[in-house]
Amino acid sequence: EGKAYFRLGGVDHSADHRKLLWAFDDKGSEFYTLRVRDLADGRELADQIPATGGSGVWDAGNDGFFYTRLDPNHRPSKVLFHALGQNPENDRLIYEETDPGFFMNVDGTRNNQWVMIGINDHETSEYRLLSASDPFAEPKLVSAR
Repeated sequence: EGKAYFRLGGVDHSADHRKLLWAFDDKGSEFYTLRVRDLADGRELADQIPATGGSGVWDAGNDGFFYTRLDPNHRPSKVLFHALGQNPENDRLIYEETDPGFFMNVDGTRNNQWVMIGINDHETSEYRLLSASDPFAEPKLVSAR
């Protein structure tokens, strides 16, 4: 409301259905901001993550989420983990793709046990899995480029 532009990005509810992670772009830049809403009372939590790829995936404990950060060239090049209530500047790097020809996305499995990191260019792809219960473990390569 009151903005010349607004686009909704990805939306993901926590496994306990108490929180909603949602993304928006209110400038038309396609640099999305992630927000978290408490579904019990409808209030927005203070957590606000700028310059993301527009979606995120909850960890198994519903205490934080994984997301992609866009670099200055608008390429999703990093996967980070944000713990709720913490300063986003302290978000932990989970995986970084250094090849500028590749971009990344994160997605969750249907059973909420795994986080999938997709690394793609226009000809090939790679996938890594990370346990949603152990957000700081090394992502395991399951499909090489």
